[in-house]
Amino acid sequence: MQPGYICEGKGQSSGINTSASAAITSVYQSVFGSKTKYAGLSYLGVDQPETAQKLLEGVTFCPFIIELENTTVFVSCLDKITISNTNKVGHNYAASLFYKYRGVQSVFYQHVDKDFFLITIYQNSQIVAEYKDISPNSVWSKTGILKSILGDTLFVINHPITLDRINQVRQEYFLHQLSKCTLSDWNNETIMEKLYELHLKRNIRRSVKWRQVFQNWIQQKSNVIELHTHLSKIYDLDYEFQERELRAWHIMLRATGCTNITPYNKDVSCVSINTHLVLLILKNCKLMSRHL
Repeated sequence: MQPGYICEGKGQSSGINTSASAAITSVYQSVFGSKTKYAGLSYLGVDQPETAQKLLEGVTFCPFIIELENTTVFVSCLDKITISNTNKVGHNYAASLFYKYRGVQSVFYQHVDKDFFLITIYQNSQIVAEYKDISPNSVWSKTGILKSILGDTLFVINHPITLDRINQVRQEYFLHQLSKCTLSDWNNETIMEKLYELHLKRNIRRSVKWRQVFQNWIQQKSNVIELHTHLSKIYDLDYEFQERELRAWHIMLRATGCTNITPYNKDVSCVSINTHLVLLILKNCKLMSRHL
């Protein structure tokens, strides 16, 4: 259950090792006849910021470590974790720690499966014991280990660092969802309010009923609007739009799954036509040509 490292050179091979240092050192000592030990991570380039940054591209979650009184907890998974109260955390949460079990150094793998908290104990990659209960305290009490520390503490679910990472994951997930906003999300108040705060709030008056733009559009049969005409329904009759405000509306509409299908630029025509992407853009464009 651990990564393996192999170093090869000059016809020599380290075989599979549990550390990069051991793999590289064994080959270098064999080839050069020296007793020098080598730092594997340095030779792999992993200690370089540029390498680490490249390796982390596209990674949505990085495991982290939390130091407790007598041990260190390694949090390896926060997937789909949802805290509803102090005793329930969803599922796919996982954290591990090292401690002795029946006199042997062991890995205590803590995880959550729906409504249950589980501890699986490994020795030499083999399962030697498994415990299951409805709370962290009760499942840890069954192990008979680390009695001076509460199970809630050992699971580190409510630790400030864990809660902060959970919040980061939720924010990143929410922003990812915003980037995929479509017509079906227009009635989702949470998504629309967030988009409003990002794109419109600083550029339009508070009195403007911006939600009405989307509600009017949903209710009409055509999936096409002329922007100025459509916006005029929520503004005063003599209101003059500023360029900045119109840009904000364009950005907002694009963020909510709309596309500008105006056949001419503003130097040729001041008419701006938009359509929400219910189907393929190509189909909408054909629909527009018939409508026009």
